[in-house]
Amino acid sequence: KVTLYDGLDDEFKVPVDLEGIPALSSQTDSIYVYNPVTEMDELTVITNEFNPETVNKFRLKEIWYFNEETSTMECRILGIAPVMEKYGEFGNYQGDVVIFWAYFPDLRETLVQTEAYNPFPNGIKLTFDDLFAMRLFSSYIIKEDNVDDLRIQDYTTGINALYESERIKEELFNFEHDLWSY
Repeated sequence: KVTLYDGLDDEFKVPVDLEGIPALSSQTDSIYVYNPVTEMDELTVITNEFNPETVNKFRLKEIWYFNEETSTMECRILGIAPVMEKYGEFGNYQGDVVIFWAYFPDLRETLVQTEAYNPFPNGIKLTFDDLFAMRLFSSYIIKEDNVDDLRIQDYTTGINALYESERIKEELFNFEHDLWSY
């Protein structure tokens, strides 16, 4: 059994159960629907059930550290969170919503037993644990450890946010590269 944590922060402090996650529960809404018999708009209550297909990406919390024994930068995944896009009543994009966080080491037993798609034509079977361990996914950096606990989108937007993400990635690469002398 895996403990799920509140999606509002990535500190794994507030455990939640599946029923306590707003994004997973059905939500009611009121809309006006035209009634052809009365030729008037009538207020109708609709129920929106959670659709798992709305989860379109995952957010990982990682820690990068320098391994002194192997003299390499290594990554440890601390948490994983399913993310879905949120839209307003007129279909306008309002941002991403983290549904919940799961502590990654607790998930590993399940991930080892679950087969994943292998994008390479070598016939080797991969598990989701292999996929994460070998980093067979595309990603970009959205946050770096800082005093104000700000995400990149909190202090820059658009193409500049992607440049900032690449700058952080290059900084990690240069740190490891500068340790070697040729």
